[in-house]
Order: sequence, then structure tokens, then C-alpha cells
Amino acid sequence: MTLIRVLPQELLFNICEYSDVVPETLSNEYILQEILNLHPMINLGRELLVANTHRFKDDLFGDLCSIVSVTASHDGDVALNTVGEQGNDYYIAIDQFSYSSKPRKYKRIYKSLLGSYFKSFSVSMVSKQIRMICTVPEITSDELTLMYIIARDSASSVHRLLRSSNERSRCGEDHIITKLAEADRNISVYVIEELRKIPGCISNIIRYSRMYRTLMDNAKLKGCPVNEFMARRPKIIDVMTFTNTRGRKMRIAHNAQADISNITSWIVDRLSIPGVTCEEDKQFNEVFITVPSGGRDVVDNIVSDLRLLMDLSVANSITYEYLP
Repeated sequence: MTLIRVLPQELLFNICEYSDVVPETLSNEYILQEILNLHPMINLGRELLVANTHRFKDDLFGDLCSIVSVTASHDGDVALNTVGEQGNDYYIAIDQFSYSSKPRKYKRIYKSLLGSYFKSFSVSMVSKQIRMICTVPEITSDELTLMYIIARDSASSVHRLLRSSNERSRCGEDHIITKLAEADRNISVYVIEELRKIPGCISNIIRYSRMYRTLMDNAKLKGCPVNEFMARRPKIIDVMTFTNTRGRKMRIAHNAQADISNITSWIVDRLSIPGVTCEEDKQFNEVFITVPSGGRDVVDNIVSDLRLLMDLSVANSITYEYLP
């Protein structure tokens, strides 16, 4: 009997976390229980949707960031479309129609892309489109779209779309965003069995779950209302700050029907500044907290904590790696 067959499950779990290999004798039941101990609110249905992306991200992400950078260097508002399909391949495109009034800029973008080296994309002009055709076999449209959105807009933008995708505005227009937002949690041994078939997937989920646990524990030490961010449906869509004549103002946009009174009470208590006011706009599902001048640093710290908790409430084992 080999040594690894007699090692305790706890040690096998550690081997899995740090080696990207799931030992054969590490049970699915043990994996599931330990992941839930680290991350009680994990959405394994969402993990199933992004599972294959782990295989492609190293090849894709660098190229996608380069494509965004090259195009943006010519036009900060470049109209990169979402993913299209050409035969058995998927591509990202720039429509010539978007540059009907500036054809020279369109040609310069094409020449720059054509002269750039991409590990996993080829560049061509097809049907009045500049197409960056993905050459990675077996990748799906959803997987390419997700990595493209992260490269284009950041993981935080993906999280914002996920938080707001159930609202009437349907901010999550991309198919993969809607699927991720609506994914059932699927907490089961069967899902673990499916995930462990994909190289590196379980290991990534464990690392993500451990990071989640660490950050949540740190937030608890600060007194943050972490339980308010562990609901099945995210309560807060976005938080912004700006300055007006009355001082520093926080704008908190929340999901319809969501009760965020515990969160706003925590914010006001943590501010501990005389003259703080809190106003609610029920029509637009927003809360405004105004802080007199002098509270800039504490406001910024609170907003930073809120944004981290908001991101963690919808993160997954792909997007968390690209958080600031």
C-alpha cells in the first residue's frame, strides 16, 4: 500500500490545496465539508459554470489584456463587441460601422493588432469587422466572454453586474453574467465529483474559500456586519462617494426589497462624527449618508470595507484572483 493511501484526510486536503492535484483517496464528502467550513455561502453551481475556465485563464488573460491595451491606445472608447462565433471558433470583434466617421483610426487599430503577438488569438478582417479569433480548442463562448469582461472592465465590474443582474435594469446583459447570477448553490457531493474531474479546479476553489474565510474574519474583527453580506441574493449593488457643499456623501444603491438598515446603522455608528445625516430614496432604492467636512479618511475606509464585502458576496474561484 502506498504512503498516500494511508495518509489522513486532513493531510490529503492540504496536498490538494497546494499541489493542484486531488489525491485519489481524498473523499468527496471530506472536500465538501471542509470547503463549507471555510466558505459557508459558496455557490458550487457557479463554480461549475466557471470550472473549465481555470484551464484557459493562463493562456487567455494576458492576450485579452493586451488586446484591450492595444485598442485603447488608439481609442479610449473603442467599441469592442462581445463574443461572436465563426465556424467552430469564437472571436471578439470591432465593427467598422462604429468608426464610419473615423476610418483612419479604424485602420490604425487593425494594423496595431495585426502587428502584435498573441499566444491564443489570430487577427483578421472579416465582414467589415476586425476579429480577434480565439485559437484555444474546446473553449466555450461563455468562458471567453467571462475572461474578456474581466480583462476589459475588471473583476469588480463582473461582481457589480452580478449584484445588479436581478434588478429591472438588467445590468447583467451578457449571457454568462445572467447564468452566474441565477446559478443554484448546488451544494452536493455530486458537484464535487464533477469539479474534481477538471485539473486544478478543486485546488483553486479551496484557495479561494480560504481567502474568503481570512478576509471575512478580518472584517469581523473590524466590527463589519458580515452576516448582512452572506444572503443568497446580494443586498447592495454599488457604493459611491462624492463631495458637495455639505461635506462628504456616500451613495448606497441596493436591491429592491432589500433591508439595509443594519448596514446603514453600522456605518453611522462607525463614523462617530456629529452632524451625520442619513436619507433614503425609496423610488430609486438608494440611501445617502452625508458626513460633515473632516471625515474623509474614515469614509474612505468604510467604503473600502463595504466594497470588499460586496465583492466577496458574489466572487468565485475565477474572479477573486483578479481583485485589486
